[in-house]
Amino acid sequence: MNMNQVLGIVFFTTTIFTSAQAGTTVYIPLGTGNMVIAVDAATDKIIAKYPNINNAHGLVATSDGEYLIAGSLNENQSSTTDPSTPSGNLYLVHPAHGHMMSAIPAVGSSHHQAITPDDKYVISTHSGRGSISFMDMSTYKTVKEIKTGIVPNYTIISKNGTYAYV
Repeated sequence: MNMNQVLGIVFFTTTIFTSAQAGTTVYIPLGTGNMVIAVDAATDKIIAKYPNINNAHGLVATSDGEYLIAGSLNENQSSTTDPSTPSGNLYLVHPAHGHMMSAIPAVGSSHHQAITPDDKYVISTHSGRGSISFMDMSTYKTVKEIKTGIVPNYTIISKNGTYAYV
């Protein structure tokens, strides 16, 4: 799927469970605890901690579970008035290696993430900016921002990747 194949964005309100799950492991962002934890769903025990993820909020796993992409509610003060200047971060975590690999510049503070079925794009909601953004997973760069109206919260992507429901 490429950006031009995203034919429509439909806006609505919903509530969903906010952790990402891969197998029997559940990954949970801990907000101001500045980390993501992994919990074994069968035993309810913490099996791993991934620190250095500032104000972790919302995350997704790639379809193969190899990577996690966590958002952050933190937003940096920009020294420019250009609204396209990145002022937040997404965090790339590699659970098998046990660490946060990279802080990726993002449009702004990120409420929640969704990933396209082909793992090509991560869509982040930016409640304070009234927008969503698309990060290309091959370049780890934001390729598009779309205004949504006030306080976009979650995004769900259709199974075929054609629509993103916000």
